[in-house]
Amino acid sequence: MKIILLAKINNLGNFGDTINVKSGYARNYLIPQKKAIIANEKNITYYEKEKNKILEKEKIKNDEMESKASQLQNIKLIIFSKASNEGNLYGSIKISEIIKKLKELNINLNQKELKLKSNIKKIGKHKITLIINNIKKIETDIEVIKE
Repeated sequence: MKIILLAKINNLGNFGDTINVKSGYARNYLIPQKKAIIANEKNITYYEKEKNKILEKEKIKNDEMESKASQLQNIKLIIFSKASNEGNLYGSIKISEIIKKLKELNINLNQKELKLKSNIKKIGKHKITLIINNIKKIETDIEVIKE
């Protein structure tokens, strides 16, 4: 199925690209999420008319992402957690706990905007990579201390 992308999608294409994808992927994911439209004559003329408005919205969204990324750039988080004598955590530090800690520092992100490569399972200092909106990767330090 031929579609026009309305947003940048990793491993697929950039805004405005006309690409071929499987019809189920387009109908069940891309189109309902408003990330693409079917590339027919009606939609192509609509896209050409609305292109500047859509580009402006994307620019605003990217600017917001960049500002959030700059806030996270040099931040160091300290999280207290219960752990065994060997240093293994009872449970693990998940993205929800990191987001909660960031809110205490007046950095507001939600779970859709931020991803963590892997959960933290031991006490100590860790380098983590936070991924904002599946695009921007930021390395930061987190220290987990036994409660």
